[in-house]
Amino acid sequence: MIWIPTANRLPSDESIKLVTCETKKGFRSVNRAYYSDGFWHGSGSMSNVIAWANMPKPYDGTDEDDKLAGVAKNLLGIFRNAMRQENSEWWDGYLNALVDALNYIKNAYPGTLTADEVEELIRRSKNV
Repeated sequence: MIWIPTANRLPSDESIKLVTCETKKGFRSVNRAYYSDGFWHGSGSMSNVIAWANMPKPYDGTDEDDKLAGVAKNLLGIFRNAMRQENSEWWDGYLNALVDALNYIKNAYPGTLTADEVEELIRRSKNV
């Protein structure tokens, strides 16, 4: 799961999100809410939402590790082929970053990523 700080970006749709709320004393909790017309709407206090994430997909009965392994294998093959064609150090670094990203996704979010999450990963990679 990718948490997106509200200071960076707010949701572009009104679907239910997971939100992290922080009290004045620094206690954090996770709630469900949606963002509409400049406000968060959900159960409990929505006065200090500091981050949001898309809801995870419900369990579908399949082994997510097997799906991710197939995706990883295909992506690595694409980038290895590109590396051979370009033959530059840039591709070596990019391939290592791709492997790190896939490992992160496998451990942190075993399902599929949404467009918002992909955008956040790209934004974060540019800041590294």
